[in-house]
Amino acid sequence: MANTSGPSHQSKQTPSRGGRGRLALAVLISVSLPLLATCGKDSPTKTEAPEPPSPVPVTHVPTRISITPSSVTLNAIGQTAPMSAQIFDQNNAVMSGAAVIWTSGDASVATVSGQGLVMAVANGSATITARSGSASASIPLTVRQSAVRILIEPSSATLTSPGGTVQLTASVLDENGQPLSGATVVWTSGDTSVATVSAQGLVTAVSSGSAQITARSGNVAADVEITVMDEQDEQDEQDDSEDRQALIALFNATNGPDWTNSANWLSDRPLDEWYGVSTGVKAIPFENMTGAAGLEESFGGFTSAEG
Repeated sequence: MANTSGPSHQSKQTPSRGGRGRLALAVLISVSLPLLATCGKDSPTKTEAPEPPSPVPVTHVPTRISITPSSVTLNAIGQTAPMSAQIFDQNNAVMSGAAVIWTSGDASVATVSGQGLVMAVANGSATITARSGSASASIPLTVRQSAVRILIEPSSATLTSPGGTVQLTASVLDENGQPLSGATVVWTSGDTSVATVSAQGLVTAVSSGSAQITARSGNVAADVEITVMDEQDEQDEQDDSEDRQALIALFNATNGPDWTNSANWLSDRPLDEWYGVSTGVKAIPFENMTGAAGLEESFGGFTSAEG
C-alpha cells in the first residue's frame, strides 16, 4: 500500500528580528574580547607621555641703584673720596659684577674715576651719577675748602727807623697746601707802640723794639716778628758786626782751636759771651792765645784783658 503520506517536509523557520540582533551582538562580543585583552598588554602602538618643556632662562635687568655714601663734602682741593654703587634687578636682587658708569655733572668742581673715586677741583657743587643699563642714581657733592694754616711773607722784617714800612702778605691754605680763594684775613699788632699794621697788612714802625704781627682767618692764625731799630740801634748793630768780624779774624790768625779756652767763639751768641771778650771796654785775653804777640793793634782796637 502506497504511502500516501509521502516524505515529511519540515518547514524552515526564519529567525525573528530580535534573534538576529542577539546573534550579531554575540559575534561582536566574541571578536572584541580577545582584542581588548591584547590591548591591555604591552603594545608597540602605546603612546608615551610628552616631556615637560625646558624652563626659559630669566634675564636680569638693572632696575635700581644705591650709592654709598649718600652725599660727599670735600674740604681741600685735591682731596679724594671713594664711592660704591649696588645694582638691583627687577626682582630686587643684587646684581654682582654689573657694569657701572660714573659721571660728574660739573668736572670743574669735582671729577670721578671709572671706579667711583671723586676728587675736588674747585669750591662749588656737583652731582655725581652712577648708571647701569637704563637704571641710574645720583648724589650731591660739595667742595668747601677749610683753612688749616696761614703763610705770612716775609717771615720776619727789620725796620731801621720810625716811620719805615713793610708790606706783609698772608696766604690762607687748606690741608693740601692749596690757597683759599677770597679768604678774609684780619691783621693785628701785638705792640702798637712799636709797630702798627693796616687791614691790608702794611706794617709801620713807631719806635725801637719788637712786635708780633698776627694774621688770622677763622680759627687759624700765624705770627711774624717785626723789629724796629733807631739810629743808635743801627750803629750798635754795625759796630757789633765789625767787632765780630775782627774777632773771627783773630781766632783764625792765632790758631784758635788750640787756645786754652775758646768757649762760644765763632758762635752766634752775643760777643760778651765769647770767652774773655769784654765789649764794654773792647778787651780780649791775648795771653790766652798762641801766636798773638803784637796783634793788639790789628783787631778793631781790642786791648789785652786778663784771661
